[in-house]
Amino acid sequence: MPEGERPAVHHPEGQEEEGMALLQNERATSSVRPEAMATFIFGGQKALARRLQAFSFIEADPVFDTSDRKHLDQTGRYLRSSEKAVHLVLKCRQLGMPNEQMLDILNTALDEITPIDVHIKMAIPTLMHQTTPEQRAKWLPLAQDFRILFAYAQSELGHGSNIRALETTAKYDPQSESFILHSPRGESAKWWPGGLGKTATHAVVLARLLVGGKDLGLQSFIVQLRDMQDHSPLSGVKLGDIGPKLGFMSVDNGFCSFDHLRVPRENMLMGLAEVTKEGVYRKVRREGSGGEKILYGAMLDVRAGLVERGGATLARALTIAVRYSAVRKQGFVPASSSSSSKERELQVLDYPTQQQALMPLLAWAYALQITGQFMRRLYRAYLEDLDLSLLPEVHALSSGLKALTGDVVSGGVDTCRRMCGGHGYMLASGLPELFQNYTAVQTFEGTAQVLEPQLARFILRLAAASSVKQGVGSNGHEKASAEAGAPKPSFALSTDFDYVPFAAGKAFGQCPAKEPRDLLDPHLQIEAYEARVCAILLSAGEAVGEDAKEGGQAEAIMKNGVLLGRLSRAHCQLVLLMRFHEAVARQEERLTGDGKERGKEGEEGVVTVGPAEVRVLRDLCHLFALSGMERDMADFRARDYLSSRQAEMVGREVGRLNRVIRAEAVSLVDAWMMSDKLLGSALGRRDGRVYGALFEEAFKSPLNEREVSEAYELHWKRLLLAGTGGGVARL
Repeated sequence: MPEGERPAVHHPEGQEEEGMALLQNERATSSVRPEAMATFIFGGQKALARRLQAFSFIEADPVFDTSDRKHLDQTGRYLRSSEKAVHLVLKCRQLGMPNEQMLDILNTALDEITPIDVHIKMAIPTLMHQTTPEQRAKWLPLAQDFRILFAYAQSELGHGSNIRALETTAKYDPQSESFILHSPRGESAKWWPGGLGKTATHAVVLARLLVGGKDLGLQSFIVQLRDMQDHSPLSGVKLGDIGPKLGFMSVDNGFCSFDHLRVPRENMLMGLAEVTKEGVYRKVRREGSGGEKILYGAMLDVRAGLVERGGATLARALTIAVRYSAVRKQGFVPASSSSSSKERELQVLDYPTQQQALMPLLAWAYALQITGQFMRRLYRAYLEDLDLSLLPEVHALSSGLKALTGDVVSGGVDTCRRMCGGHGYMLASGLPELFQNYTAVQTFEGTAQVLEPQLARFILRLAAASSVKQGVGSNGHEKASAEAGAPKPSFALSTDFDYVPFAAGKAFGQCPAKEPRDLLDPHLQIEAYEARVCAILLSAGEAVGEDAKEGGQAEAIMKNGVLLGRLSRAHCQLVLLMRFHEAVARQEERLTGDGKERGKEGEEGVVTVGPAEVRVLRDLCHLFALSGMERDMADFRARDYLSSRQAEMVGREVGRLNRVIRAEAVSLVDAWMMSDKLLGSALGRRDGRVYGALFEEAFKSPLNEREVSEAYELHWKRLLLAGTGGGVARL
């Protein structure tokens, strides 16, 4: 074969046709219409249409192609993502698209983490809400038009989540009316900000404000990093890329340190506080700015996005794993001696162990999507009146949900990879890169160890504030109930925490389920999850109370961090279950008695699922509830809420629901409307042509560009031909 010529791709036609037929059969026998279910997932027909339009915009342009990235090194990935980001901005500008539409495409369809993500999602909102009108007029148009590019420089090499310990200083010099920005030691260098290494021209830098010898805490400053003509670093600024990472290889996460860099006084963000020319520091309140209130809301929006993104990421991994599990055959069912049936090979998806791994995760994907949308609605409601009384509860819940989502989705994506066997380990499966990029969510915006105690402390505050007495629950067993007329603590505004007063009564009944079908009562499921949280809350309250007597509250919270993490996760799973039940109930109510749908085609928010889809959604919700009980059975057995017999009933019902959902699984992942281009997976192809796609990906490997590798001439030849004289071609 001539040098450089690749061998023809071998297509195992018989297997390919069988794979196509298997997926066609899965879809034909399902009761779910993916297009209708998609309107439920994404919030209505128009929302779905916008999403599909965004994908069409990206997939029609070869610049946005992603098929080459698995073969690119760090530099190559950064160059390609930079090309895509610039091309997207310029193309949208040429077409006259508003920024909101461009951002929708960037967030939904681009499928690339770009160096300007932080500029768009963090720096611009900061410029909008922490600046004076004069500062906004100067800096915001430049940022929105991408004439300058921002990083958001908060974390340092020695300190990340503990922002109170940040060391970068900004000392005010009244003589020059400037701040002297300085990194006192190596650990003070800013470390990790996206876009900081090679892209950003400016940064919003958090530094300790020093005025007249006093440390006035952290303030934000606009700092120019690079020359606007040749992009070289300014004098007094040392910056660069931090190096290869597990994922996010398309982004130049950077480091930056300052050596007595002078920053004009006007570059301190003065929307919330200011330093006068004379060096007087004072808090300010500016009419109409929204200030801290909108910033808190922006945090909620980011975390709501993380929950939604978690659901979509898990659904992407499941689309690959479920389709491949339906195509892949392994193991034989022996021929029956009592019939004429022949020995047949099993689809991997028919194995109960495969179902146990994947079907509950499918329920999680839907639950996360529903709850993420709920959080976005909460954000929009908050923006309407900017009511600060909402913030403690919203902050606590968003903290716990972010932590739980990161852990569940990261583990779920890896489970999908493992359920694809050896082929799942290949980059061609699309699963390793998905895991590598998503697992960063477990770290940025705070790890679970930092976030979970925030929700747990909020729940403990509620418990301490609740006035309770003994009462009787709705199912006849004893509970603690709030005193008649006792006001709900002002910092708990929703009903999600209504279980809290019951825990203080220390009286727990038992689950009333007598038969497996009783476990399918939504009220019973919610009560079970409330009883679980109450049991953990009671244990946590007792443990923290005892330890606080010796070392104080802060030390007691730290000492019981593991228990508080359980409390946070239990509450978040209760919230996910309630939101899931509510969403399904709304669709059940939308259908009339004869099964016809209310609402008109084309209206914003119209969901077109029918009775068959709603029945599947209800089963999916049951699976979410009961598989969670099975997984965390020790919590549900605590204080004898569930008996051993009821625990066995839960396990059997989970197995049955796995089989029910297995029959609908391919259509349930199809409903997420993920194209082959977006999936980037040989295993998850919609048409089931898995094995030919694997061959195609194999021959794209740079090692296959030559029949005889360069390594042979450089190395192996010395070993293989040693002492042979080079005269033997075949043995």
